[in-house]
Amino acid sequence: MCSAISEEASTHPKLALDSPEALLTEQQAAEFLGVKPRTLQKWRATGTGPPFVRLTPRCIRYKYRTLVDWSDDRERLSTSDIRDPSNQHAGLDRRFISSRIQK
Repeated sequence: MCSAISEEASTHPKLALDSPEALLTEQQAAEFLGVKPRTLQKWRATGTGPPFVRLTPRCIRYKYRTLVDWSDDRERLSTSDIRDPSNQHAGLDRRFISSRIQK
């Protein structure tokens, strides 16, 4: 089943972006994010990448809308922006958080 989906998506490039819930292959997701498929594999193993859908043990897909949201959450204004999207306090300055915790 997984290879049939991949073939269909690769022959119809617009098919993957027809709806926000469209499922992208690993290759399509990597191209969208500007990384290599191996990077997505590492992120899945470490739990640091975008959420994914496991159709079968060897068939991974990414929702288009999820990739857009995940990448939007990582948008920064400068390299000194310390927001950590994996942190439950994303968007808050860590000095502010630690000062509140110490009180």
